[in-house]
Amino acid sequence: MYEEYDSETMFARYDKGANTVKLEWKKEASGDAYRTPLMHAAELIRKHGCDTMIIDASKLGKIPEADKTWTVKVFEPALKKSGLEEVIFVGKDLGEDFKGKIKRKTVATIEEAEQLIRKEAHPSAGIAEMTREQAIEYLGLPADADSTAIDDKFYQLAKRYRKSTDEDAEQKLADLSAAYNIASGRRDEKEQRELAHDQAKKIFGKTAEDWKTFFGYNWIKFVLGAGLIVFIISLVNFFTQGGNSCTVISFGNFGHTTSYISSVLELYGYSNPYVATVDYIVPNTEGLQNQPYADQTLAAFFSADPNVLITDEMTYVYYFSQFADLTDVYDIIMDEIPEDVAAAITPIYMSEREAYNLTKTYYEQIYEIQDYDAEIDESELSDKQIMIGLEITDPDMIEKLGFENWWHKQPPTLVFGIFSNTSSLADSIQVLITILKAAA
Repeated sequence: MYEEYDSETMFARYDKGANTVKLEWKKEASGDAYRTPLMHAAELIRKHGCDTMIIDASKLGKIPEADKTWTVKVFEPALKKSGLEEVIFVGKDLGEDFKGKIKRKTVATIEEAEQLIRKEAHPSAGIAEMTREQAIEYLGLPADADSTAIDDKFYQLAKRYRKSTDEDAEQKLADLSAAYNIASGRRDEKEQRELAHDQAKKIFGKTAEDWKTFFGYNWIKFVLGAGLIVFIISLVNFFTQGGNSCTVISFGNFGHTTSYISSVLELYGYSNPYVATVDYIVPNTEGLQNQPYADQTLAAFFSADPNVLITDEMTYVYYFSQFADLTDVYDIIMDEIPEDVAAAITPIYMSEREAYNLTKTYYEQIYEIQDYDAEIDESELSDKQIMIGLEITDPDMIEKLGFENWWHKQPPTLVFGIFSNTSSLADSIQVLITILKAAA
């Protein structure tokens, strides 16, 4: 089975037979053109539980320092989280600054890389059919070993085999990796994802997640301008309004794998939830590159009547008007969510005047704009503090919900709120409660 994505800039392919993802750039790339293919490839690896990845960077020119930093701080952790064991680079080693435990090899041609894959040892007969209990026993652990013990044991043994010069070291490592995938639950999760994918409703042969990934690679072919983005999203909403039971929009400088929140909402009875995200950087004090048409895409998302908004601490202050006041419903939410999540939440308060002054200062200083909004009568702005969001800073909860911080100098944060113009406050409260439950 193959899974392919093709664009003017890159080509990515998942090969089930070799359990490998191959990524190739067709020309020089930087910023989003460099980073987006890598993150999509990492998602493919996570989705399929791949052991090895081939990255053909031979056509890339000089990589900007910002992209090099991003590769180490964002891409390498994403690979670690996906469970990848080895990267084979063609032409250029993008991981020369990696500090983790991922093995790296560099070859001159794609043919050499593929030859290495073919020579890799495969698990011995019977390993792949082990039960989880058998795999834990194979690792030499007690039956009640937790995930931390399993991870530690795997890395300990893997390190030993990788340093070994014995002829059977590669075979032992292949067997160990297969047993670890079973003991850690990765094999079963992968099989469940594939089953869910096969059973999911498809439009022209693709699931909603497939189409989302497809457009992520090929947006430039279809998007001729901001107006077209708005038109496409509005058109989708028009035809699916009756089928989408709720809408969740996330915007901020983070990566967001939307499948987890979608699956949780479906589990709680929301049929075909619409969960979307946009990489939106404001204030852009770190000189990062915004997603193309981010402003227009976010405006289109707001027009889709979302129930819940998710952003980060750096971003929410500039969208005060989009958040509903949670003061009167705070106790209802706290009573419904798990105690550990409630303990991790900090209410966010802000006034209309405070939001206006922060935004005005930012635009005047960063963009050298004078008279930010001359039509506003500042004397009429309210000083009343209202609760516009609920903030979580616990990194484990943030990661569990599928978010990855992309700020270089800011810690991970999430701010949850309800859209100010929601058509049903009661429904939006329940959607928010459901999402917060999933952080436990």
